Amino acid sequence: MKYLLFLAIKSQGKKATGFTLVELLVVVIVLGVLTAVGLPNLLRQVAKGREAEAVAILGQINRAQQSYRLENPTFANLTQLPIRVNDTARYYSFSDLAGTAGENPTATPNAFGANYQARAVTQFDNDIRNYAGVVRLDADGSFRSLICAANNTSTDNITVPTNGRRCDNGTTLGDTTPPANSSGF
Repeated sequence: MKYLLFLAIKSQGKKATGFTLVELLVVVIVLGVLTAVGLPNLLRQVAKGREAEAVAILGQINRAQQSYRLENPTFANLTQLPIRVNDTARYYSFSDLAGTAGENPTATPNAFGANYQARAVTQFDNDIRNYAGVVRLDADGSFRSLICAANNTSTDNITVPTNGRRCDNGTTLGDTTPPANSSGF
């Protein structure tokens, strides 16, 4: 009995351990603020990752067009190329663009160039930007290719330049035009 009394007196001297409600609230608020700050950045990075698909495939199309044109009198449409872009694409749909190809406004593709676009598929239409690509054969026999990105996700149609090295309405991402006075090597 004395032992139980001793334990009861000893246990009254110890404080209960644990977290108070205020401490738990502070932790929850700090985690909420960190999440609110970090989530938009995370979503932007996810969108950039999805847009990388368009840039990579448009670059692949540019290289395939150049190879095709070296062996044929005209550039190809996307179905004539030896690559199947729409079979592997998850976030974009690729198609030929009608209109100006190279310096000849009659058709696309033709002997002077080809234009094509990457449009976001419906479920990602408001999340990622659309892209366009162009490849040309200049008068000196050198190839020029550009990749243009829309400035925002609400831009549906991107026009590719009819001349020059900049996109008409968008951001120029890739310009493979050799610099002036370069030997090409």
